[in-house]
Amino acid sequence: MRETYNWETGLLLNPPAFPKIAAEYQPLLDSGDFSKLEDLLMERFDAAPQDIAFYLPAYRAFIRKQDTNRVSALLGLHVESLKVRHALTSEIILLQAMLGLWRDCEYARDLLLDHLKNMYADSPNFERCAQHLRILDKAAGIEKFRQLEIWLRYDEGRVVYMPSKGVARIREANLKLGVVRMVLKNGEQMSLRIDEAERLAQSLANSHFLARTVIDMDALKRIALDDPGELLRLLFASIRREVALSELREMLSGVVPDPQWSTWWAHARKDSRLIVGSGTKPKLNWNDSISEGSAGLLTAFLKASTRDKLEMLKKHAARSETMASEMARALSGEASGALQSDPSLAFEIALTVASLPQCKGVAMPFASGDLLSRTNAGAIIAGIKDRPARRMAVQIVARSREDWPLIYCSLLKTGNDTSLFKLMYESLHDAGRDDILVAEVERVFADPSGNPFLYVWLCREIPNRPELLMRANRDFLRSLLELLDNSVFRRHYPALRGLFDPGGAVDRAIETLDAPAGRSLLEAVSRVRELEDYRKEGVRQKIFSSFPELHENKQELLFVTRESLDKKRIEFEKLVKEDIPRNAREIQRTREYGDLRENFEYHEARRQQELLSSRAKTLHDELIAARAIEPRTVDTSKISIGTRFCLRPEAGAGESVTLTILGPWDSDPANNILSYTSAAAEALLNAVKGSTVTFNGASHVVDAIDIWAS
Repeated sequence: MRETYNWETGLLLNPPAFPKIAAEYQPLLDSGDFSKLEDLLMERFDAAPQDIAFYLPAYRAFIRKQDTNRVSALLGLHVESLKVRHALTSEIILLQAMLGLWRDCEYARDLLLDHLKNMYADSPNFERCAQHLRILDKAAGIEKFRQLEIWLRYDEGRVVYMPSKGVARIREANLKLGVVRMVLKNGEQMSLRIDEAERLAQSLANSHFLARTVIDMDALKRIALDDPGELLRLLFASIRREVALSELREMLSGVVPDPQWSTWWAHARKDSRLIVGSGTKPKLNWNDSISEGSAGLLTAFLKASTRDKLEMLKKHAARSETMASEMARALSGEASGALQSDPSLAFEIALTVASLPQCKGVAMPFASGDLLSRTNAGAIIAGIKDRPARRMAVQIVARSREDWPLIYCSLLKTGNDTSLFKLMYESLHDAGRDDILVAEVERVFADPSGNPFLYVWLCREIPNRPELLMRANRDFLRSLLELLDNSVFRRHYPALRGLFDPGGAVDRAIETLDAPAGRSLLEAVSRVRELEDYRKEGVRQKIFSSFPELHENKQELLFVTRESLDKKRIEFEKLVKEDIPRNAREIQRTREYGDLRENFEYHEARRQQELLSSRAKTLHDELIAARAIEPRTVDTSKISIGTRFCLRPEAGAGESVTLTILGPWDSDPANNILSYTSAAAEALLNAVKGSTVTFNGASHVVDAIDIWAS
């Protein structure tokens, strides 16, 4: 089979290593009988020309003796023997080794240069790079050739991939400065020294999947739409390694649109050739052979921990009933061993095996419900990792035990599953066990750090549950602001900030305040660093609405048209409900990329969040002050906001001009629409029909005043 060039390894980038061992023909070398040695080498050409290490001691000896004619002839025959066998890799290794031994070997130099030309035939700067590195000079050894290949791999137009930044295209290769300049898919430009580029940016063949996302994106989009499995096959065929889901999504950026990702991935992951590893952040890999994939999975399964085995069973049971049964039987034995050491895990195993149709023939040595009859049922439920299994256990307890309210109470004290909070809270309330609920609610509000998850859930429920509404008061607000400065609650900051949204618990609490308490809250909220400006402003406006006397610096009204007001409101709603939350998710996603000190995407997302929050604050302030200009209230007895009027040159020379005065959001001087805040408009306001005004340095007479046409 004919060998071809391998882009991943390159041509000369991996120098061959030949350990120094005694040649089996050492006696011939020692005796200097080169004629017999030549005969031996030529016989070997027919048998094993790929055994390069065998020939090098002889070639080295010939070169030391300056027997260059002999070595040139033998090298030519050796290369021909390799070409006949299509042994391209061995030929390249031989030529590299010879140029390393004999710098003046024009034959090796010429052949290597031909190979480089063939492999990098599409390089636009091949000749320029070769001339810059002086490849044709006799002094140009193998290292110069390697430098040439590196530049060719990062020549203009090449596509590269950087794990932290994605795909980029080389825009310029500057040999004099030793740098390459590249453009990422998002338009960002970067400059790297050539050694940095080699280390940080993987050069891609044009046929590589990631290169095609730049060169042939439309074709990949069609494949993604028609056959998600084929798209994954092409990707893994190019990268040939396992990846995390976050990296996979980054690689498919632009191929699969972000809004469609969840739906597309739910469909793509069903392909039986996709292998999903175990753990909280499993690695993804691909196996074109389903049977080989199953065998590989079973091998990985047997090496995994018990909990990881359980996760693998859940993920891959649908792949093969035989494989699922083998996994279930193995887990059955491990569940028996976990009855005492980890009953929560034993419960999960029993429940999972019983719920999977592929495992219906596998018998468990105990029933999952039996474990919940133990005295420590609450602790067993709390230790269950799988959320659906935990919910099922909670429901089983309520059906099978009379002391279920006490178990629920213990779970409320320690749990962190908000969906279970709702189930247990409402079950206790419906059963008339408000005594348990009241005591637990008192405890949580007295010490939120005892169970922050339950505290946040109860706060969210305040507007919806009459029995909790009484908690919305001055003490609640003071405690909430303190928690936003408490590092223990850092992971709960986003949820706590959400309580400040319109209609939430904070709004209900403000309604219970008196003026002194409102003033105190104004001062306190300004000191909280972890609350965004636009949410702080929402609190202030709620207080000012209830106590106008506290608004010492009343904001000047801003008059605008109804159309521009609606546009600004839509922009604000989009910022608060879509852009800021989406960017917050991006911050969380990019945190997973590693060291935050070098995580460009994370810092960019944080910077973007500051810009979005600042814009939201500005819009919020402007919208509070904005008032729509009502045409029916416009005073046309004089030039005022909302009027259109004609100015006639007083001297009679020149053309009349029609102007409109509206708000700053509607200003369009090119079309003679002035903002009432501009100097030109201020000089015209309040002028009546027939009066003389100055506009653009000339005197004009106000000829007509009408309502502007919206």
